Amino acid sequence: MNKDEMKDYLASIRRTVERSKELLQQAELRIQETDRFLASQGLTREQVRKMKFSDAQRELVDEELRNRGLPPLNDVFPLDPPYEAETERYRSVKRDPGDYGTNETLAERQRKLSTFMQPFRL
Repeated sequence: MNKDEMKDYLASIRRTVERSKELLQQAELRIQETDRFLASQGLTREQVRKMKFSDAQRELVDEELRNRGLPPLNDVFPLDPPYEAETERYRSVKRDPGDYGTNETLAERQRKLSTFMQPFRL
């Protein structure tokens, strides 16, 4: 690769980094805007995350969204995602510490996972 190609390549990387920074700033602004809106309603993100809605409440929301010309919420967020039920089922199962093997086996698994995850570290 000659110097001109290298300069062009580095310039494209710089443009990509700048675009990434702009996207991050936009995301941060949206998060701040959401936090302000939730605060005006007396809520926090943590409280919203913990909310569970009944089928009847979701149907009322869908009806209101249709009245406003928007797609129903159930099209975007299904009522009962199958993975949630499975996740809860797996969380309820108590694991036997012996399932993990000896400390050496566990250490070896952790080492392998760490090696595998190395390229994904920031």
